[in-house]
Amino acid sequence: RMTQFKEKAGKRRDNATVALYNARPRWLADAHAALDAAVAAAYGWPADVADDRVLRDLLDRNLAEPRGEAPRVSVAGPRIDPAAGKEAR
Repeated sequence: RMTQFKEKAGKRRDNATVALYNARPRWLADAHAALDAAVAAAYGWPADVADDRVLRDLLDRNLAEPRGEAPRVSVAGPRIDPAAGKEAR
């Protein structure tokens, strides 16, 4: 089945995203690196955090969440007043 899927996908004309990802232009690699660094910073990890630590930490968070053990952090976006729950003017 997978071979049939690959053959059909290869014949489609809308594989631009796959082709772009496979070509891996510099700007795309840079965007991936920036996103990885931002996610690591959001979790308090170093930018070069190892995959096994990421998986362990995320699993620990997910296992703790149903028991109410995960720390709750209030996050407010730009121009949002968390107390009022609406946009600040």
